[in-house]
Amino acid sequence: SGLQDANDGSYGKIKVGGKELGPEETANLIMQTLNDYEIVMNVRKEPFPIVLHTCNSGVGGEKSFAAKLSSILAQKIKNVSVIASPGIVECVKENGEYNEHVIARNTRRQGNWLVFQNGKQTMQGTSDYKSTVMNVLGN
Repeated sequence: SGLQDANDGSYGKIKVGGKELGPEETANLIMQTLNDYEIVMNVRKEPFPIVLHTCNSGVGGEKSFAAKLSSILAQKIKNVSVIASPGIVECVKENGEYNEHVIARNTRRQGNWLVFQNGKQTMQGTSDYKSTVMNVLGN
């Protein structure tokens, strides 16, 4: 589900399984799901991309949900990147596989995924999340 707009200056919330989660709760859920696997990734020192498949999670740049989440996760996972959409996420079938593209909120044209590390936007990805992840991984 898309990011729920915050009216109080906070980072907003995403809806997961009927629950609204802020960046802190989302980070806790990710850490529980990893079940200490981040220890292996920290030793390997490899990039660790996390994709938020939700609309508007990158809106606001360094004040976005994704930026806050990346800041929290960076304290626990080395080399973590949060990949987020600054617009609408559109799922399309391409060459027999599904992929997700960003549609800019204002122009309704194709936009780009954003990459955040340690609370900062570090790069602008491509229009589809798969190639953005590959760029983060250095492939």
